[in-house]
Amino acid sequence: MWNTVKNKNISPLEKYGLLLEFDQVFGLSLDLLPTQHRIPNEIRLLAEQRQEAKDKKDYVTADNIRKQIENKGYLIEDQERLYHIKQKN
Repeated sequence: MWNTVKNKNISPLEKYGLLLEFDQVFGLSLDLLPTQHRIPNEIRLLAEQRQEAKDKKDYVTADNIRKQIENKGYLIEDQERLYHIKQKN
């Protein structure tokens, strides 16, 4: 499949058609657009404040901010020194 994408002898339109055929076989859902939710600035700011509290080892404040974020309908997932915000389902 990736050789097809990289092949310069195949036109973009042909590549698209071939990828859609691959999609039918492999069930990749390439024809669907991802659903994106814009994270409000208020939630982003809270997440940054939470990260600052964690950096200062103020875990009580960090946990309280996490609860605020959750009460507003969002989840925050920690990944090493990074975090990911997503809307609750």
